[in-house]
This record gives sequence, C-alpha cells and structure tokens, in this order.
Amino acid sequence: MGVSQINERQLNKNLKEIINNAATKEELEEVKKSVSDGKAAVANAITNKGVSTMIDAEFAIMADNINSIITTNDVINLASKTYTPSINNQIISAGQYIKED
Repeated sequence: MGVSQINERQLNKNLKEIINNAATKEELEEVKKSVSDGKAAVANAITNKGVSTMIDAEFAIMADNINSIITTNDVINLASKTYTPSINNQIISAGQYIKED
C-alpha cells in the first residue's frame, strides 16, 4: 500500500468525521431551538395563568412560578357562617376562600 493510498484513506476518514460533526451541529441547533420554543410556550402558559414569567427564565424559576399558581385545589367553598371573634358578630358570606396552610 502506497503513501498516497494511506493519505487518501485518512482524508476520507477525516471528511466523514467532518460531515458527521456538521450533522451533529445542525441537530444540536435544532434541539436548542426546540428547547427555546418549548420554554417560550411554557412561560406564556404560566403568564396566562396569572404569574408573569419571562420566556428565557431558568427552568427552576418556571417550576417555582408553576407552583405559585392558585388552582381549584387551593380554593374551598364555605357555607355562610357567623363567627364571634369579639363582642360583635361578624358574618362571612358564602363563597370561595383560599386555603391557608
């Protein structure tokens, strides 16, 4: 096997690696775009639920913001009751109240 054949094989190997790396970079850019688009969609959904969230917020901030959204599980219905905290009665109307932990 001559020197030119070895060099040609090495060149072919190098070209294949370059082509593979180029595809990997393109795929990486697609993944980055997908994550960016996904973060924007999640941030907009959180904001639509009443908790302002930037589209480039870190995932931990998005998670905190999701956890701060008040849901129906956080709301209870109470019938109208009369409470006597002092000498005078105070009436709390029927309706929805946010639970306190």
